[in-house]
Amino acid sequence: MDNNHSIFVHSLVFRCDICREPIPMTLMSKEITLEKFDGHAFDLLCKCGWLKRALGMEAVVHNVAPWELSPDGSTETPQIPSDI
Repeated sequence: MDNNHSIFVHSLVFRCDICREPIPMTLMSKEITLEKFDGHAFDLLCKCGWLKRALGMEAVVHNVAPWELSPDGSTETPQIPSDI
């Protein structure tokens, strides 16, 4: 894999301090390392109304996966016509 031209998806999951439900966050980056997001501040809003600014290192889960670019180099998902 050519890391110079790859895109990575970072999935972070935080936990609400009130209802304990997961609060997912998904980001795309050219960086594979977790450290880029560990010090980044995220504004979290849970469905119960709880609001907090948290650092990435406070996430309960942080996964990274390579993301395939479309042939034109964009990260957009092609729209498929639907009969619905």
